[in-house]
Amino acid sequence: RGKTKNLFDLNCQASNTGLYLCGWVVSIHTKCCFWLNEMPHDIVGTTDEFDNHICGLPLVPLLLNTIRSVSASHEKYSYKLGSLQHLASHRLEQLHSNIYLQQQREGLNSLSSNDDDCRSKAMISEAKLLVNFIIFSAKERSFHRDDRGNYLLNDYQVAGWKIVAQTLSTWTSYSDSRHVEYFLKFMFFTLATDLQSRSIEGLIELSGVGLKIPSWVYYEERAVALALLHDSCFLEVSDVNKKCIKVGMMCALDLIEQSLPLDISKEIFRVDAVSSNLAKNMRDTKEAFRLSLTDTKNIEYSNFEECLHIIEVLCKLHYDCDSNDDALQVIDAALRIHTAVDHIICYFDTSLSSSKRETAVKILCQCGSFLSRIFSIHDNGASFFKLTDFSLHDIIVHLTNILHHKSYGILDEKHKVSIASSTTEVLKSILISSLTSYETDDTYFTTICRTFVELFKSSPSMQTKTTLFCPLLREMSHCSQYLPLGLHTKNETSGIDIRKSLCPFIELTIHLVENILKSIEDKESRKELSDNDAEVILFAGDALSLHCQCMDESDHYAKTQASSTVKTFYFLCLKVVNECCVEDPQKRRKIMSSGIYYLCLASAQSMNAESILKTVNIASDLQALVVRLFRHQGRGDPLLDAAYAEQLACRNSEEIEILIGDLLNSLDQFTHEVYAVASLYCFDIMARAVKGEKERQVLASKSMQFLYLANNLVCPPFKASHRNRDWCTQVTTTLSCLKTLINNNDILSLKGSHIANIFATVGCIYQHSDALTTEYKSIADENVYLSSCGIIKALLKHYSKHLYGCTPSFTCTLRSLFKHVMMCNCENEKKDKVAIKQQIQEFTKICELIPEHKDILKKHIMFLVLDYVDALTLGKIQIRRKADLEPSVFLLLHTLSIYENQQLNSMVHSTGKPFLQAIYKGFQKHQYQGQF
Repeated sequence: RGKTKNLFDLNCQASNTGLYLCGWVVSIHTKCCFWLNEMPHDIVGTTDEFDNHICGLPLVPLLLNTIRSVSASHEKYSYKLGSLQHLASHRLEQLHSNIYLQQQREGLNSLSSNDDDCRSKAMISEAKLLVNFIIFSAKERSFHRDDRGNYLLNDYQVAGWKIVAQTLSTWTSYSDSRHVEYFLKFMFFTLATDLQSRSIEGLIELSGVGLKIPSWVYYEERAVALALLHDSCFLEVSDVNKKCIKVGMMCALDLIEQSLPLDISKEIFRVDAVSSNLAKNMRDTKEAFRLSLTDTKNIEYSNFEECLHIIEVLCKLHYDCDSNDDALQVIDAALRIHTAVDHIICYFDTSLSSSKRETAVKILCQCGSFLSRIFSIHDNGASFFKLTDFSLHDIIVHLTNILHHKSYGILDEKHKVSIASSTTEVLKSILISSLTSYETDDTYFTTICRTFVELFKSSPSMQTKTTLFCPLLREMSHCSQYLPLGLHTKNETSGIDIRKSLCPFIELTIHLVENILKSIEDKESRKELSDNDAEVILFAGDALSLHCQCMDESDHYAKTQASSTVKTFYFLCLKVVNECCVEDPQKRRKIMSSGIYYLCLASAQSMNAESILKTVNIASDLQALVVRLFRHQGRGDPLLDAAYAEQLACRNSEEIEILIGDLLNSLDQFTHEVYAVASLYCFDIMARAVKGEKERQVLASKSMQFLYLANNLVCPPFKASHRNRDWCTQVTTTLSCLKTLINNNDILSLKGSHIANIFATVGCIYQHSDALTTEYKSIADENVYLSSCGIIKALLKHYSKHLYGCTPSFTCTLRSLFKHVMMCNCENEKKDKVAIKQQIQEFTKICELIPEHKDILKKHIMFLVLDYVDALTLGKIQIRRKADLEPSVFLLLHTLSIYENQQLNSMVHSTGKPFLQAIYKGFQKHQYQGQF
C-alpha cells in the first residue's frame, strides 16, 4: 500500500510486481473453479468474502479505490498502469462468470430479498468501473525512458491493448459505444500502420493517433489484432459487429483528412455534413479542390497507403447494417474518400509517381467495391436513399467523373480496367436495387435511366460508352434472375412496366448501334479491325439484345426496322469470326470472342417463337463455325459449343439428318485428318445434346461410320503426320467421342469385335518405339492417358460381359496403361508430379472395378503384379510413385485366388521375392478382416 492505506502504491516496483502476479493468481483461480464446478457463490457463506477478497486478502476495495483515484488524475500514473490493468482484466473475467450465476440464483428464487438484488447490481456496477478503467488505461498510455535511456520492457509497467483484445467477449457485456469505438480504432490503426514510413530508432508511430510505441509492443499488438480479425467469433460480438464497419471507414477518412492540407480538409470534412445533402457535399468538395489545392507537395501519401489497408480489411468483413443512419454515414465517408482521391488523380496525375498513382487507383477501386456491397445489402437497397433528399443523379455522375476526365486517357491500361470495373460494379448494385424496388417505387429506376441518358450523351468517346454501359445493358437484359416477370414487371401505382421506362435510353443506344454497324463493316472490308472494336461489338450485341426484349410486338414498323438491323449485325459477326485476319493472336482471339458472344445471344433469342432470327438457319452456321474454330485452334469455344448444343436440342429429325450429312460431306471434300477430328468433335456434342427419340434414331443410323472413323484416327505419336500438339488433340477428341458412343447404348450397341478393336486402338497409343521421344511422352502423360482410362472404365461399366470374349486384348491394354504410370519419365518434376499422381488415381479407379470380375480376369491380372515386381527389382519405380501405386496393386492382389498367388510366387525371380513379400505384408495389413 502507499501513503494512503486505501490505495495501491503504483510508484513502487514491488507493488506493481505483486499486482501483476496477483492478476495471474485470479486467472488461475477462475479457471480452476470452472473446471471443478465450484464457483464461490455456490458455497454458503463465501459471497461476502468473494466480493471483497483476492488471494485471501481484502484487496477488492483497494483495487476499486485505486482505479477511481487514477481515473481522476491519470497524468501522474499514465505510464505505470500495466499491472493494475492486468489485475482489473482478470478480476473482470472472474466477476463476469459470477454475475451470471448470481443473476440465475436471483431469478430462481422468486422471494429473493432486496439484498440479493442489490448484490447483482453492485457486481455489474463494479464490472462497468473495471471496463472503463481497462479501456482508459490502454487509450491514455504513454512510454517513457528509464535512467539509462531505455524504454520499459516489462508487461506490467505499461498498459496496452493486447489484454483488451484477448478479453473482448467479456468486457463488451459491460461497455458502452465509446469503449467499443476506442478499441476498434486501435485495431484498424494498428493494422494500417506503414512500417517503412513510421519506424524510427526502434519506435513505431501509430497511424491516425500519432503515439510512438516500442517496436516489440507494436508487433505483439498487431499479431493479436490480426488473430482477432481472422477469428470467426470476432463479429459475433453484437456491439462490435454494429460499429466495426462504421468506425473502420471513419478511421480511413481520418487518414485522408490528415494527408491533405489544412485549408482543404476543413472544407471537405465538416462534422455536420452527414445531416445535409450528400450530393451537395461532393460538389463542395470539388469546389474546395479547385480553389485550394494547387500542388501535391503538401499531401502525405503514406496516409493513402494506410487508408488503403483499412478499406481492404473492411471489404473482407461481413456488414449487416444496424440502422439506415449508420449506413448513411458509411456511404458518406466512402464518397468523401472517393471524391478526394478521384480529384487528386484527375488534376495531379502527371505529377504523381507510379507507386502513388497505383495506391490512389487501388483506393478508388476498393471504395467502389465497398459501395457496391453497401448498396446491395438488402433486397431493397434503395431504402438508404429514402432518409435524405440528396440526388441519386449526382451520386452516379460523381462516380463516373473520372471516366470522362482527360487524365483517365493517360492512365495505364490495367488502371483503366480496374477503375472502370469498380465503377460499373457500384452502378450495377444501384441498378439492381432500383429494379427490385420497381414494383413499389419506380422513382429510383426512372432517375437512373434519366442519368444514363445524360451520361451517354456527355461521354466523350466510344470507349467510355462501351466500358461503362456494356455491363449495365447486360444486367438489364438478365434481370429476370431476380424479377420473376423480368422487363415486363409493372409498377403498382402507375402500371408502367420497365420496358417503357427504358425506351429513351434504348433509342439512344440503337442509334449508336446503327453507326457502329457502318463502322465495323467498313473496317472489316478494309481488314483494319482492332482490339478496341471488340468492345464495340460487345456493346452493340448487348444493346440489340435488350432492344429486342423491350420492343413492342404490335409496332410492325419498329419490328421491321429492328429485324433488318439485327440480321445485318448477325451476318456481320459471322463474317468477322470467319474471316478475321488480325496478325496478333491475342487481339484476334479478342475480336473473334466478341463476335461469338453475339452469335450465341442471337442463338438464344432465336428459340423464341416470335424471334426476328427465326428464319435464319443458325444451327448450320454454328456447326460450320465450330468445325472451323476446331480446325484452326485445335479446341472448341465453350460458349459457342453451348449455343450449338442448345440449337441441336430443339431441332427435329430432318434437320439433324441434314447437319450430320454436312459433317460427312466435309469428309468427302477434305481428306486431311483435321477435318475428320472436327467432325468427330461435332458428333460428340450431338450425341450428348440431342434428346428426342426420332432424332436419336437418326444419330444411331450414322453412328457406325463415326465409330470406324474414330478407330482410324487413333495412332501412336511416332506415326502421326503432324505436330505433337495436334496429335494430342486428335487422340483426346477421338477418345472422347468413343467414350460418348460407349455410354449411349441407344445410339450404338457395340459387339465383341468392336470392343476388341477399341482395346487395340487404345493400346496402340502406348506402343514402345525408338521414335517415341521425350516430347511425345510428356504430351501423352496427361490428357491422352486420362482419356484412355475413361474408355476402359466406360467399357467395364456398360459392356462388362462382352469383355469376357476379348480378355487378352483387355489385359494387354491394361498392362500398357500400368507400365506407363510405373515407368514414364518426368522431365519437369514440379509440373509433372501432380499430373502423374492424377493418372495413378485414374488407373486406381479402373482397378476398383476389376475385383467383381475376378473369376474371369484373375489369371490375366497376375501378370500386372508380376510387371510391378519386376519394375521394383530393376529400380525403375521412384519411391514416391511406389507409395501412390500401392492402392492399385492391393486391388489387383484382391483379385487373385490362392492358386494365382502360388503361381505368381513361382514365376518371380529370386531377386524379386523380397519385394513380393513386402507387397503381401502391406496388403495383409490393409486388408479388411471383419468386425472382430
